[in-house]
Amino acid sequence: MFENSKILPVGAPLSHPKNGEPTDWWVYQNIHGEPVAVVYRFDPDGRRKFFQPYNLLEREWKAPEVRPLYGEEQLTDTDQRVLLVEGEKCADALRGVGYVAVSGWGGSNGIGKTDLSALAGREVVIWPDADEPGEIYADNAAKLLLEIGATALVIPREAIATQLEEEPPKGWDVADALEQGWDRLAIGRLIEAAEPGHTYSYTLGREKQPYVTLGNSLGRSPQSPSWPEPDMSILLPSSNVPAFPTNVLGPFWSRWVTGAAASASAPVDYVAGTLLSTSSSLIGNALWASPWQGWKEPPVMWIALVGTPSSGKSPAMDPVLDLVRQLEAEMVPGFEEDLRQYETDLMTAKLTREKWQEDVREAANQSLPAPMMPEAAKEPLKPDQPRLRVADATVEALIRRLSSQPKGLLVTRDELAGWLESFDRYGKGGDRPFWLEAYGGRSYASERVKHDGTPQQIPYLSLAVLGGIQPDRLRSLLTKGDDDGLPARIVYFWPEKVPRRRPMAIGDSEAALRSLRRLSGLRMRLDEEATLRPEALPFNLDAMDLFEEWWKRQQDDEPEGLFGSWWGKCPGMVVRLSLNLQMLWWCSVDDPSVPEEISLEAVAAAIRVVDEYLKPMAERVFGEKAVSALHLRAVALAKEILGRQPQEIKLRDIYNSWNVPGLNEAIPAREAVHTLAECGWLMPEDKKTGPRGGRPSEVYLVNPRLFAMELAA
Repeated sequence: MFENSKILPVGAPLSHPKNGEPTDWWVYQNIHGEPVAVVYRFDPDGRRKFFQPYNLLEREWKAPEVRPLYGEEQLTDTDQRVLLVEGEKCADALRGVGYVAVSGWGGSNGIGKTDLSALAGREVVIWPDADEPGEIYADNAAKLLLEIGATALVIPREAIATQLEEEPPKGWDVADALEQGWDRLAIGRLIEAAEPGHTYSYTLGREKQPYVTLGNSLGRSPQSPSWPEPDMSILLPSSNVPAFPTNVLGPFWSRWVTGAAASASAPVDYVAGTLLSTSSSLIGNALWASPWQGWKEPPVMWIALVGTPSSGKSPAMDPVLDLVRQLEAEMVPGFEEDLRQYETDLMTAKLTREKWQEDVREAANQSLPAPMMPEAAKEPLKPDQPRLRVADATVEALIRRLSSQPKGLLVTRDELAGWLESFDRYGKGGDRPFWLEAYGGRSYASERVKHDGTPQQIPYLSLAVLGGIQPDRLRSLLTKGDDDGLPARIVYFWPEKVPRRRPMAIGDSEAALRSLRRLSGLRMRLDEEATLRPEALPFNLDAMDLFEEWWKRQQDDEPEGLFGSWWGKCPGMVVRLSLNLQMLWWCSVDDPSVPEEISLEAVAAAIRVVDEYLKPMAERVFGEKAVSALHLRAVALAKEILGRQPQEIKLRDIYNSWNVPGLNEAIPAREAVHTLAECGWLMPEDKKTGPRGGRPSEVYLVNPRLFAMELAA
């Protein structure tokens, strides 16, 4: 049977200063196989046991800040299904019969403290111990796995009882199964009986409390007629907002965006959107996608991260954009060489021009025809420092830069509102035609920007766009007025906020940098006329058939209005996404050959993203499902109440000290409170005056049924 290595890593102590020598130990390694901690077992009197972790990084008897899965090092070399069990002993037992098995930190009580990001996008089967703590462990693990985009399945106790032909003894686990003679086939049958994990009987990190105690906390019974049944539909918009399917990004990027989101305490959607917009600009005009002959799409994507100021948009962008900054820094030495060459060419042009001018004067003195100016006498263009992204750039600056960087650029703005408002810099709609062309990668000539008196011509105007925008600004700037096609060119990422928590994971930035460097290294094709052109990447036959079938259905379901205009752009978006996903998969693995076609899998993944994620997001922006600012503030307050579980609340406390986004002033806070009172969450109490008099406080009692319902949910 497989056993954890009993060779202690360098730096691990042989004994504890007070507890003496351990009876066993387990080495925890990170995803790269580097030891980070050892968990020791001690049996001081032979009747009781306890465990003590040792942090190898800080050389202290304590748990590390980032607590990896036990057995996490297995996950880099395989994409097969993973078994999540309770405890190292069970993980070792399963690994001994050929399964990929991991355990959370600290058994049944530690799953909430374990960094699960290595399981993002994977199929995970949870095998809990046969007791109540095991059920809690399975429920909490399933919830956390679903939050990071993993597929969570749980082996039910009924399936164990069926295979044992009796109810399993309390605490029965996989190690017991193997001791009873179960083979790999028997274990496999049990694993196949796993069901989707979807029941959460307990709230992670909160002790189970008696229902009656919660109900009586205000001196009322939960069944008291003075408290109505609270209307929980106020929270429904949250459940209707889809989660971004991170697994479409492939194993590496799925884990990386999940870890990056955790490190930024931001929605994974924002990090995924930033990655897609960045990859589209790095591919740029090197590769275009072609579902069939006569249809080509550049990969560029315009992505709006929609959310309130505190929703984590900018922090979520930083992990990806930091990698772009590093790529730009790597380009500086080449630019310095180009600059020296420019100075050389400039001096050569100056001397050549002076010689030519002398020849012209001499010819004039002799009444001879003047010689034509040599090509070498023309002043060269001064090179711009190469950039992969720009922020607040004018159209003129972008055209000059694209003339020397024909592959394309990424335009980023913390606030897209400034970008949209800049369109009227030269009169209403002055820059709008430029941007409408920039989405399609078409040729563009500018009369405003000239070189030697000739308008600047950009053969393939391709610019990816990324930025954040607040919901109210989005509606006022994009969804009102005439439909010129600009709102339809943008894809919208509008996730729900995530609770703030200390980072438990940081992605492998070195591997991510290497991957993006591969995309940045793609080059445009030089045709027979020595002209740089994009290389067309065709769909393979299976991908073509799938796309055609979906494309026809898409037309039949097209809605009206602005949402209908956006819907009409979905086929092109699927084509673009297919190329981006294909190249993200390629750049994250050690494959030197660039793909020659777009696969069925990439097109299927792109269709899934558009149908299951982007369409609901666009409907939220354009359709009736767009939520009012008042409703969003009420939802934010409702979630805060569920987290705090107060018996009563003072209005003044909400806007003075609760720090709920959008509720830092009295009027919006009162509006949110009144909305929740109408939903039966709150009940106004007589205004209270302090012992010294003064202005009375507005106090609201909190419906105790809320917390009883939450425990029963």
